[in-house]
Amino acid sequence: MIDATSKTNIEQIISEINQKTTAEIAIVTVETLDGVPKEEYAIDIAQKWGIGKKQNDNGILILISKQEREYRIEIGRGLEGLINDAKAGRIGRQIMVPNFQRNQYGKGIYEALVEINGLLENQP
Repeated sequence: MIDATSKTNIEQIISEINQKTTAEIAIVTVETLDGVPKEEYAIDIAQKWGIGKKQNDNGILILISKQEREYRIEIGRGLEGLINDAKAGRIGRQIMVPNFQRNQYGKGIYEALVEINGLLENQP
């Protein structure tokens, strides 16, 4: 789903975000959710993988399912003051969805991460 150039760009920005903020970000692409609700699927992965520093709960998971054409941005509680559900929803609707509709998954994820980085950098 993600081309090589986008993968490199995504890995680079995730590394930069982690270094600047200690927030940990995971991108998960799956062919199908196998009937599991996207919210449950995302939370299960985030908990199993331990995304984010445990004491800060500062993980972000972006889940994309190709077959169902679904996505989920799961934000750890430690970051909800900076990226609430409304902001995550806007990032999905305005950035990810238009790119995904053009089969530009890598570009959509990268641009979403640029927006997330901006929100994290402007923290008080």
